[in-house]
Amino acid sequence: MNHHLTRLPLRLALGGGLATLVGLLAYRYRALDGGGALAAAGTGTLVFAAGGLSWSASMFGFFIAASTLTRLGGTRKRSLAALRREASRPRTATQVLANGGVAATLAALQILHPGDRDYTLPYLAALAAASADTWATELGVLSPSPPRSLRTGRPVPPGTSGAISPLGSLAMVAGAFFVALLAPRRLPRWPVVTAGSLGAILDSLLGAMLQARYHCPHCQCILENPQHDCTGRVRRVSGLPGMTNDLVNALATFAAALLALLLTPGQERSRRSASTGS
Repeated sequence: MNHHLTRLPLRLALGGGLATLVGLLAYRYRALDGGGALAAAGTGTLVFAAGGLSWSASMFGFFIAASTLTRLGGTRKRSLAALRREASRPRTATQVLANGGVAATLAALQILHPGDRDYTLPYLAALAAASADTWATELGVLSPSPPRSLRTGRPVPPGTSGAISPLGSLAMVAGAFFVALLAPRRLPRWPVVTAGSLGAILDSLLGAMLQARYHCPHCQCILENPQHDCTGRVRRVSGLPGMTNDLVNALATFAAALLALLLTPGQERSRRSASTGS
């Protein structure tokens, strides 16, 4: 414990420097806005302090892959966004925390209670769920066949929350598997892939059943965000008030982390020296 406390300031300083650099680059290339860059820097600092390079590699890999996939098929995605009056914008602090907030919380728990439990697997599972959902969304919209709503079973426009397609489903598993590949070699991969994939499925179910949707009578659009590029006033037509896509993402990552804990009861005791990559 004393050894951990002695090294913590150095880890925070190193993590803060690296995370700030990544946040500035993301802001420079418009992957994140100002608030998003600050949130990413804070999250990255906690992650490095908690797990060193082994935790940071998975977080960095997730972010790079997500940013790359966002730009894949840009012309197709821009046309879809134009149809829905939703422009592609840099990710905000709310979006960063929706995907990485659970991981940051687990990092804080690892720092505060280093000998109680090893939080590496639930941390990776939370990232895997966010990665699976991102890959499914960014690649699923490129599917040649329209996705189908989990609520009605009917075809819906690409990019609709709560809808699935064969390409998106394959991408979902691939996104979870990608994070599992970045896990420390001593850890099993299957809980990460399983919990991450099931977390992404829960994300789709919540998006289909409970996520709020709005109708704009002026542009005749169904929206997930009431604020859009139109002068019309929207009204909620389905879902729960306040159940945004960001809240759905946060709940899915939390569920994946919890499931990883249940799947690996033998991983309770922390092996600190191995999990930090030192």
